[in-house]
Amino acid sequence: MIKWEYVKGYTGLYSVSSIGQVQSHLTGKILKPLVNHKGYLRVQLSITGQKKNHRIHRLVAEAFISNPQNLPEVDHINGNRQDNRVENLRWVSGSSNTRNREVCRQATSKYNGVRLNGQSGKYLASIWVDRKTVHLGTFTEETE
Repeated sequence: MIKWEYVKGYTGLYSVSSIGQVQSHLTGKILKPLVNHKGYLRVQLSITGQKKNHRIHRLVAEAFISNPQNLPEVDHINGNRQDNRVENLRWVSGSSNTRNREVCRQATSKYNGVRLNGQSGKYLASIWVDRKTVHLGTFTEETE
């Protein structure tokens, strides 16, 4: 079920949905997002004549995800910068966000922690424990 919340700082003017849509209350229309130079979706919001660009993933996180540790960044769990569904976002530290970007860049499997070794043609499984990579094994099949 899609949920809607007011955009922080724009109450009564704009709402953001749990799937990453932004709606103007002035027009009743869903805003068309643009892709910024880093591949994130953004929208331009206006209040008292001042326009400002906002990345949609931050709007969704601020509206739907609590941040009790006051973490500074929003991570796309699956690495897709245009997937702004609330279940794909989480608040993280800068180092965690960087680490996840690297993991996603190496991803060659649909399973977290599993990647295909291009040289051997085998799947490598690993996890992070206490900021260290723990190798779980090498497998011929992705699902072993």
